[in-house]
Amino acid sequence: MNTDKMNTDKHMTTCNSKVISSAPEKFGSVAFCWRTGQLLVLLSALLLPGCSKKTDPAVLEEMKALDSSSAADREDALLHLADMGDKAKPAAPKAVELLNDQSEGVRNAAIQLIIRTEHNTPESLAGIGALASEDEDEEVRHNALNALKSLGAHEKHAKIYAELLNSGKERQRELGALGLSEAGEHAAVAQAQLVAGLKDKLPYVRMYCAMALGNLGAKASDEAKAQLETMKNDREKMVADAVKEALKKLQ
Repeated sequence: MNTDKMNTDKHMTTCNSKVISSAPEKFGSVAFCWRTGQLLVLLSALLLPGCSKKTDPAVLEEMKALDSSSAADREDALLHLADMGDKAKPAAPKAVELLNDQSEGVRNAAIQLIIRTEHNTPESLAGIGALASEDEDEEVRHNALNALKSLGAHEKHAKIYAELLNSGKERQRELGALGLSEAGEHAAVAQAQLVAGLKDKLPYVRMYCAMALGNLGAKASDEAKAQLETMKNDREKMVADAVKEALKKLQ
């Protein structure tokens, strides 16, 4: 009887010792995890400021010249920054401001910097779009149009070409039709102007408009197809060939 009681007491003592001894282990584990977590937070706080990107000193130096009173200095600085690529991103907002510069050289250089830094913002697209449709310098207009395409503003790009197609100047209409012929399905926003352009007196305009309509694929309207059908025997062979090829694509 006494022996059984002793065994029972011994068993209880053993079990209690296990329970008692396990508590510090659990507490120690929790404490260790807590301390580790605190250390990681502290380490992150110390390291993150050092990991942040800083503007390259060379970029900062060139950016100072963007406020120069000399147009030549502003242009050179923009071109140097454009050559730096992504490092020059901090200078891109200033380039947007310089799209309104009085110097065509500065405006062209500003366009180049915006393209190289891929600064695709509503402000940059609006500024470049204004140059593409309104600038007095033909080179600036041309570069601005290419910039819109490079920056992925395909609809705005096509709309400006549509404006050119509506121009009273023959050279502008030809450029507009040519641009739309290279715009693929994005030229659908100018479909009405393209259909009207099929009746232009200039053969190159008619040809490019036919090509543009043929590139619309499923987006081509029934009106466009019907107008193309009437032109299969255009007096100019190059126009007639372009019309037939367009109709073939739209079948």
